[in-house]
Amino acid sequence: MVLRLATELSASTRTKPLRLEEDQQIPLHLNDLPPELMAEIFLRYLPPYPLRPPLTGRGSAIFLLGISRKWRAIALQSPLLWRAAMFRCVKTEEDALRFWFERSGNALLSLQVNTRALDNKEWHDTTHTDALLALIRAHRSRWQYMEFVVSLNDVDAIDGPAPNLIRLEVMSVSSSGFRYLTKTNTFRVHDAPLLRSLSMENIDSTVDSVPFQDLSSLALFGVVLDRYIPILQTAANLTHCKLILTGAFIRQSETRSVHLPLLEVFIIDTAFEYDMLQQDCLRHFTLPCLRKLEITECFFGIYTDSAIQLGELIERSGCTLQRLRVTSDRQTSEPPIAVAACRIAFPGIIVQAHKPGSAAYDYHEWRMEEYWEKTWF
Repeated sequence: MVLRLATELSASTRTKPLRLEEDQQIPLHLNDLPPELMAEIFLRYLPPYPLRPPLTGRGSAIFLLGISRKWRAIALQSPLLWRAAMFRCVKTEEDALRFWFERSGNALLSLQVNTRALDNKEWHDTTHTDALLALIRAHRSRWQYMEFVVSLNDVDAIDGPAPNLIRLEVMSVSSSGFRYLTKTNTFRVHDAPLLRSLSMENIDSTVDSVPFQDLSSLALFGVVLDRYIPILQTAANLTHCKLILTGAFIRQSETRSVHLPLLEVFIIDTAFEYDMLQQDCLRHFTLPCLRKLEITECFFGIYTDSAIQLGELIERSGCTLQRLRVTSDRQTSEPPIAVAACRIAFPGIIVQAHKPGSAAYDYHEWRMEEYWEKTWF
């Protein structure tokens, strides 16, 4: 693959037909290329930034070190090769983390940090967690795309300034391994003027936790709507929002006002049994730019027809809704009743039935256009 990239890159750098003079030679081997060009080829061998390559093996920066002495020397002097990685807070990766920070120089970073073995019932050796998190915090000025999978006790490790942070994902898992348990900790990221995308799962937060007013994308997993209304009210620049609720807890007679003038994509789903959460949630929102809406059937509530609720949202917002997807966890091949009702009432809107499955918990795919083309019924 590296040789193929070398050929393509060499061809792409030619601005005119190559004419050989007597003193010119064409490199016949990759090792004959200038070090700068080889470094660029190595960079293209890895996934495009900010995607994170594997720590070792094929497709990793480490793999390049074992090819030859020259490749090793060039790779070790190329900071951009070491700007993205995935780490677990275990003893065997402590040296690797230090090595990565040294090799990456002053480059901005895209890191996944996991202090919890999600595929193992036992905790990793936590004796090294504090030291490794301290090392990661020491480089927080270089954080750009960060993902943390941490225990409840480690959430506050994220606290502090993050001047170059663009995207932050934080998932907290209890020692039992279950999501959506009682939350016991919060974090606060300040002085983060570039932060535009935030995903949080099983994390407590307040309006002061991050600069919500600057975000364009927000995903909240395992939250109660009533508690997060104040946060949504401050996030006026959102274009994409995903809420996975554990409840609403707002009296049917009470309406909150959440006006999101730029929101184009809105997903509101639940992590629990649908029948436990029957409540009309759309009445709280005014969304003038809404194009795509995904909502679980239980959040249409039981007091008003789904088509009426959707019509009220559209009229109140003045939006031009293009797609509606109604999700359901019911074990049936029949689509939710709301699908038929909305198809009849709004023939100009594409209305789909949808079984989200594991997609309900994804952090990224829901923002892609391809996601909205799929249906699971």
